[in-house]
Amino acid sequence: MSTEIPTTLQDHLDRAANDKLSAANYVDIAKAAHGAYRSYASLLGNDSVPEWDKLNDAGKLRTINTVLLLLREVDATPETLHQEWMKRKQADGVEYGFVTQTLVGKDGVKKTNPYMVPFEQLPKEQRVKSEITHSIVRALAR
Repeated sequence: MSTEIPTTLQDHLDRAANDKLSAANYVDIAKAAHGAYRSYASLLGNDSVPEWDKLNDAGKLRTINTVLLLLREVDATPETLHQEWMKRKQADGVEYGFVTQTLVGKDGVKKTNPYMVPFEQLPKEQRVKSEITHSIVRALAR
């Protein structure tokens, strides 16, 4: 099994034959995880998470890569998912801040997010998002 993380949706399809699960399996598991995440977000009052079919390719790829991470790293935990999310956000220039915002000023763009903290410092409802994704992927990949 390759440890390289695909960078496009087509990469997933092209290398599916080399992995234990087919590309269709990855996508099905990703759809289920995204659906649960979307439902949970809605329960919290966040109705901005699009349905899978309306999700852009970048969003689908992030979800599929989360599935790959959990399947390839048997010791990965919900905390691991949060750490990976933080790495992506940091690479995009996001820092800790009291609110999620993007400010454009004389010093350039500043992006902040209140969840740029260690997993154990997250509010419970935010930790649950990672726990739901982790549990669904693990259960469906058996």
